[in-house]
Amino acid sequence: MPLFGTGIAKLDELLGGGVPENSILAYSSAVGLESDVFLLHMIYEQLGRGRTCIVYSNVKSPSSLISDMKDYGFDVGGYQNNLVFIDAYSSLMGFGKSAEYTVKNPSDFMEVLSMLEEAVDKEKKPALFIASMNTMLDSVGEEAFVGKYYQLSRIMKKAAITSALYVEWGYSPEVSRRITQADCLILLRSSEIRLALGHYLKIQKAGWLKKKKDGGMTYRVAKPGGVIPYIPKLLVSGPYEAGKSTFVRTASSKSVSVDRFGTTIALDHGHYEGAGMSAELFGTPGQPRFDPLLVRIAGSALGAIIVVDSTMPETFERAKQMIKMVRSAGSPIVVAANKQDSKGAMKAEDVADALGLGEAVPVVACSAIDKKSTNRVIEILIKMVLSAPGFPETADETACAEGKSTDKQQEVASR
Repeated sequence: MPLFGTGIAKLDELLGGGVPENSILAYSSAVGLESDVFLLHMIYEQLGRGRTCIVYSNVKSPSSLISDMKDYGFDVGGYQNNLVFIDAYSSLMGFGKSAEYTVKNPSDFMEVLSMLEEAVDKEKKPALFIASMNTMLDSVGEEAFVGKYYQLSRIMKKAAITSALYVEWGYSPEVSRRITQADCLILLRSSEIRLALGHYLKIQKAGWLKKKKDGGMTYRVAKPGGVIPYIPKLLVSGPYEAGKSTFVRTASSKSVSVDRFGTTIALDHGHYEGAGMSAELFGTPGQPRFDPLLVRIAGSALGAIIVVDSTMPETFERAKQMIKMVRSAGSPIVVAANKQDSKGAMKAEDVADALGLGEAVPVVACSAIDKKSTNRVIEILIKMVLSAPGFPETADETACAEGKSTDKQQEVASR
């Protein structure tokens, strides 16, 4: 069964490799998000694979949409022969014909449907994109949209793949029911995720997946770049001199260490990119006097890495204390059993036994001076973060207002 990519590798991974042929993929977006970029990603992906793309453009002119794509870094100049527009915008604005297919009266649903079907039949198994379901239904009216949606759905099913954007402006339940009939429904949201304002998506429906996957994906939008899967904060900490700062520097494409008194006090920040994701890494000092800082950052992080020195089991008791404090924040944790390249290093499984950790906290063999090794630890943590039950809607449940630690965390830190 052919699968069609969305143009976003991490999203395709969540979808089991992509969207099956003849499916309808609907993005249902909260108001105020840059949601059209998801359609632009998929248009560019399918053009790059040699497929003809039909775009029903009803919120801006075809030339404006091409300009938007260029702003995101999607230059379609070499694909013009495979990019077909149905222009339902220019006639509304009183402009002249600007595309091969031009809808003269976008409020006439029968004309709209006829034009869509003509284009889909002529182009032979194209990918079809509807820029705005909202503008379509506002133009034709809810009654006509609901009454004839089955005809629209039939036409969309004739295409090799269809993707449409719908913004939740508070339409009637009948409209919502039609939108949710899509084979794949992806929710786009904006929320304060662990004290940081961010965007996330949630796969609400994907009938071909044998097992519905928990979790979702946090992301940011950049020009150029488009949708970038993104985690705003991961904590990196561990006992003093376990290799935390080295870990952050090695894993990061760029990093900064804020040193106050030599190496005694250092706050590390790094930016990680890999495995189709980017993330901000925040490192805290390992000394007990900085536990309030550890607790505070743990309360706003989506996941944590505790680095331990595999050659110094005498530091494991301190590591246990730090793990206990971080676990009270409710985020996933991975332990990096560092210095595996050193003589006398304990194996990862022996470190796990010594720390008394269950399966919920994996211990991963690591060398903080090896980028592949640090990346593997981060990739395991990111997978845990994205697959956490209820993520990302529940990411704030244990976070604290205005960045303050919870009573539970403060209690643990004081022990």
